[in-house]
Amino acid sequence: MRWTVSDGSSATGKGLVEPGSEAGSRTTVWLDRQGALKNDLATPGQLMATGIVFGTFAAGGRCLLVLGGRWAVRVWLDRRRDAEWENEWALVGPQWGHRRA
Repeated sequence: MRWTVSDGSSATGKGLVEPGSEAGSRTTVWLDRQGALKNDLATPGQLMATGIVFGTFAAGGRCLLVLGGRWAVRVWLDRRRDAEWENEWALVGPQWGHRRA
């Protein structure tokens, strides 16, 4: 392929063209800021698929974050309740062991 860069100079390179294109026919190419060939822009279907994938990962990550936070709070509350239970048992437990029949 041969193309004209924005500064007016000519550049050459290899690229994909439509099957059956004749030599010398025109085609659209995409260039980066330096004037090098880039792949074609994504199609709407590719963009939708990319959005679905990233959206799914974002939603899954958020769910994991929320569930992980819920689990951490539950573990903290359980440990706190267990400590309170131990303190109460230390006060009440000795009173239950000395009954006479």
